[in-house]
Amino acid sequence: MKFLNPLILSYFVLCAQTTVALAAAAPLEMREPLESERLAGHVEAWLDLSNAATIDDIGDMPFQRVPSRSVDFGYTKGTVWLRVELLNATDQADWRMHFRENFFQHIEAHSSVGDGVPRLIERHDGETTFDERLFTYPDVVIPLVLPVDQTTTIYIAYRSGGASETSFSLRSAESFAMHAATRIAKNFAYYGMMLFLAIAATVAFLVTRLGVFAGYCVYAIAGLMFLMHADGNAFRYLWPEWPAFNAYASVLTGWGVIFAGSNFARQFLQTRNRHPVFDGLLLSAMVLATLMVASTAVLDTQMIKKYLIMLAFVSILLFTLAGLNAARTRFREVRFYVLAWTGALISSGIMMARHWLGIDISEEVQFDSMRIVTIFDAAFMGLAILDRFNQLKQTRQQALESSLTAAQKSLDLSRRLQELEERYSVATELAETRGRKLTDTAHDLRAPLHALRLNVQALVDDPSGGGLKAAEVEETFTYLETLVTEELNAQARRPAPQPTEPAPVAQVSAILKRVDEMFGPDAREKGLDLRVVSSGQGVAVPGLDLMRIVGNLVSNAVKYSDQGKILVGARRRGDIIRLEIHDTGAGMSEAEFRQAMARGERLAQEGGSIDGHGLGLNIVSELVAKHGLNAGLLPRATSGTSVFVELPRAMSSATGLERVEFRRIQKTLDRVRVF
Repeated sequence: MKFLNPLILSYFVLCAQTTVALAAAAPLEMREPLESERLAGHVEAWLDLSNAATIDDIGDMPFQRVPSRSVDFGYTKGTVWLRVELLNATDQADWRMHFRENFFQHIEAHSSVGDGVPRLIERHDGETTFDERLFTYPDVVIPLVLPVDQTTTIYIAYRSGGASETSFSLRSAESFAMHAATRIAKNFAYYGMMLFLAIAATVAFLVTRLGVFAGYCVYAIAGLMFLMHADGNAFRYLWPEWPAFNAYASVLTGWGVIFAGSNFARQFLQTRNRHPVFDGLLLSAMVLATLMVASTAVLDTQMIKKYLIMLAFVSILLFTLAGLNAARTRFREVRFYVLAWTGALISSGIMMARHWLGIDISEEVQFDSMRIVTIFDAAFMGLAILDRFNQLKQTRQQALESSLTAAQKSLDLSRRLQELEERYSVATELAETRGRKLTDTAHDLRAPLHALRLNVQALVDDPSGGGLKAAEVEETFTYLETLVTEELNAQARRPAPQPTEPAPVAQVSAILKRVDEMFGPDAREKGLDLRVVSSGQGVAVPGLDLMRIVGNLVSNAVKYSDQGKILVGARRRGDIIRLEIHDTGAGMSEAEFRQAMARGERLAQEGGSIDGHGLGLNIVSELVAKHGLNAGLLPRATSGTSVFVELPRAMSSATGLERVEFRRIQKTLDRVRVF
């Protein structure tokens, strides 16, 4: 008996399978609207790869039952044939077969009552305009007449320009009218939300002139166009006479979402300045999407659509990761952005799973998720916009406080300037009585004081500070105060340094930086281009004396140049640092240069129009002699003057990096030697 048990079990299993097969083979009894889930197992399908079969060949088609709610042969160019037998057990004969697709490259529908010959219901192809459809609805809808209490066989043949996956539902005319009204209301609610968001972003851009709002406006419009095309309303309202364009529009709308979304992410997160790696990835997504669209000119558009779905998912994932990366340091600024893209990532993931992984997800679920994400995205991006407004308000408040602080600083600087001018008056009086040394000091005060006055005046005119740095003005004050205090009150009484004391070291870069700060305003006031090439070298010359040498030479270059350029820099010659000042003034000969070195000498070509006392080059001459330096003129191929001063290099100051820098500076001086 035991060996009979498996036989009995097999018998019952076989009986159960036979019962299921017979049930599946029987016509589907219709007592209510049939959604795609109820049609699972009752629809038969066959793929015609030759695209040659017609309704007359229906008896030879090897149909296979589809166990799921949707038919899916992947991305194929073949024609998919469907067959379903229906028994109308209701009292209504007017029905609608509703496909969740807005367009087919080719579709035809036939019906056969009982054992009758199939009769054509509707046929249209890639040349059929929207108005030529029998039923004007954004999705493809086939009107059916199903006789009551009779069996009707429906045959559908379709060919898609994208994925072949499709599903359909059957509803009575009354039921479909209610469904259509609800669907239209939902769609236009979503469209209205997207339009509102685009308008809000546009207004924000017009008010603030911030590019991030314009970027999001473009993204919102791209998302709206993508939804309208997917829902079929773009074909119905925007281009009803262009079916060929409608077949291609999914490529363009998909590209628009990727391109505009990447651009918005770059602007909102400021990836160019803050996250260069993500900026490069976002730019790559924009370029890749554009190349994919361009490739449709030579490649199969059907496969490009499939790969655009993958690229859209990867791009939205990239938007989200970029936001999470920014949130590590700027959470408050990007929190709503991250939440919005997280929702979009879920919707894109559903589409990816459906088209690439073959997961059985209905198109209605896919598009409902997109609509929900639209509202989710609109709400949180709206909050992100409000955040931007609040940040802008805080920025303006901080700017106002900074302006008030700058105004207070300008008052303090004016007071210090007044004190320095009083000291200058005292120094001028002392110069008349204390001889040559104090006269030289007073002369050295004039040029930096003039430049400082220009800086302070600019700061008073523009309390926000503009491009003027308080540190630059402070350094100029420090130099002037040091020059006045040390030279007038102490230098005359300070004993000369003993031979055993280490030689003083001055950093050329610091001196040249002060020269640029002091004489830059005066040069710009005359329309001159003052260029100072920095150097990291140290020289064995006291900093104050070196500053006076350079300051007098640059002051003369500015004073006697009416137009053109002035170049200040240094180059190394072994253990010698040669300081060079080049200008485009009238120039002078070697004899005139030696003459100008004498105290109180002014050349005839200078005339009386330029204010001066003929002391600048004399002061340079005395300081050069004091430290045993060498100074002279460099040959010029054109007009202008090139003066050099050779300084002993501080042996411990040069590093390998500085030697590389000096070679770069030397090349710069060689290139611009002749203006």
